[in-house]
Amino acid sequence: MVIKLRGKRKPIALVEDVLRHSIADKIGIKSGDIINKINGNVLRDIIDYQYFSADGELDLEWETMEGKVHTAFITKDDDEDLGIRFTAAVFDGIQSCRNHCIFCFVDQMPKKHRKSLYVKDDDYRMSFLYGNYITLTNLREEDYERIIAERLSPLYISIHAVDARLREKLLGHPDETPILENLQRLAAGRISMHGQIVLCPGMNDGEALEETITAIAGLGDAFSSLALVPVGLTRYQKEPTLRLYRREEAQAVLAAVERWQRKFLEERGSRFLYASDEFYLFAEKEIPPEEEYEGYPQIENGVGLIRQFWEDFDYEKENLPHSFHTDRSIRLISGIDGEKALRKIVAELKKKPGLDIEIVPVKNDFFGETVTVTGLLTGEDIIEAIKQEPKGKRLYLLPDVLLKHGENLLLDDVSVEEIRERTGCEIKVVAADALGLIDQISSLG
Repeated sequence: MVIKLRGKRKPIALVEDVLRHSIADKIGIKSGDIINKINGNVLRDIIDYQYFSADGELDLEWETMEGKVHTAFITKDDDEDLGIRFTAAVFDGIQSCRNHCIFCFVDQMPKKHRKSLYVKDDDYRMSFLYGNYITLTNLREEDYERIIAERLSPLYISIHAVDARLREKLLGHPDETPILENLQRLAAGRISMHGQIVLCPGMNDGEALEETITAIAGLGDAFSSLALVPVGLTRYQKEPTLRLYRREEAQAVLAAVERWQRKFLEERGSRFLYASDEFYLFAEKEIPPEEEYEGYPQIENGVGLIRQFWEDFDYEKENLPHSFHTDRSIRLISGIDGEKALRKIVAELKKKPGLDIEIVPVKNDFFGETVTVTGLLTGEDIIEAIKQEPKGKRLYLLPDVLLKHGENLLLDDVSVEEIRERTGCEIKVVAADALGLIDQISSLG
């Protein structure tokens, strides 16, 4: 099989690294080279690479940084990896979003920061590979054909509403085909999906939400889960109709979720519908027990993160020392929501003799105080919060979710080293999970 390219941009499969002693290393492929073809196929993305390199016999063509083209015939075990790592998952550019969602977080960003913050990813390949949510509004016929033919599943779909006029209002862009028709096509192609609905008070909740849930549930087993997430707003948002959920409104959403969960549990054997942790914080309600999350199918969407953290802590806490002998106080850097989740953990840690530990909740001045999640804190706001702390020998722990992938930079391009220098404090980055926290604290015992 040889694929035909229909896009305008020529794919560039740029090699980032080659594993030592791998097949690619042995035939001379190096970082900076470009893989042109495998068995005559130009690679559009890492999916193509994995698919076409799985054969036992390969004709490989690549180009060096100097522009020299090399070829090699390779025999190997089926599915044996060539040992190539690429600079990006897609080689012909990310399929960007063409919507203008009234709640788009990228549009609520301040200007003049690094370009990656303003990328609007709406690429079905990133959905398949990494669980990114897509709207389906930019898919071409050839995309649907590939998704179904190659069984690129599961996909993660941003639905928001099934009513055509309401969805057009929310997305700022009309669907060429009603979303239900597209979802039905994917379902008929045996594509598994997870869905999300970003809820905006007074817009797509209430009766509109009931309609949307009913329609998605009507697709049967094609959808594995559906998550409700409250709209997030920064100080830069300009849509006058948007606001955050009030406590009573959040409670009403959760009441609807619980009602639907009872129905789905009886009919499907699964709760199917879940609310993100933020709804429970807004509603000032208890986080559900672990069994109600049924394996956390929407954990990356903030559904059950707090419960999972608590459960992991309970499992790992036996590894903590019985007492501590250290002259350093521990301070946990957190957003406002994270502080609420950490209270229970810190209360238990403080029972350990010799352990002085507290939370430093950081208000988000960069995005505005309506943004309360830890992952969107910036270096400047953290520096200001630390400067307000009393003087003393303290170790500040920063969760790694604050950092740009693969670098020591926060969202505002302030580095961890700069935070150290400007505060004069000891700073350590830890994994943003219970095990990372326990490992770091245990090292002080």
